[in-house]
Amino acid sequence: EVDSMVSKVNEGDLDSTLCIACIDPLAVERNAVGVVGTAWDKNLDRDLLSNVSRFRTYDTASVRDLLRLVRNKHHHYDELPHEVKTRIGANPDGLVAYFEARFPSLVMHCYNVCRSSLPLDDPLASKYGIPVLKRNDKQKSVESEALVAGNGVDHKLTSDRT
Repeated sequence: EVDSMVSKVNEGDLDSTLCIACIDPLAVERNAVGVVGTAWDKNLDRDLLSNVSRFRTYDTASVRDLLRLVRNKHHHYDELPHEVKTRIGANPDGLVAYFEARFPSLVMHCYNVCRSSLPLDDPLASKYGIPVLKRNDKQKSVESEALVAGNGVDHKLTSDRT
């Protein structure tokens, strides 16, 4: 379930049974450009962006912030305006399909981050059958991946956006 993976990434929203320190924030952002592009807001419905920017500011170059947006809108789907719902999906499952269509590598990216970060006995890994990597495999995986450097562009999505 998307909520479980997103909650695992967003420290402040974790259930006490989940390992807060397991997910490296840098691992979540690794290859962000390949996962969400340089500014994920370009791929989203303008009215949806207007709705979400009323509640918080998002960094539109951040995988973590896109996951946070998906989680928040999934939890508060019923609060979306009707016209937004008709364009992005008739129910929360439609909302997930909407994001999967716009960011096709996002789910696998989250899966791989969980696979390389979670301990063997993690409840999320057990529940979804995620074959977590052993410590030596994790280190090799991290060493083989390059971090994408920021390009200095301001990617903040704020409520004063036009």
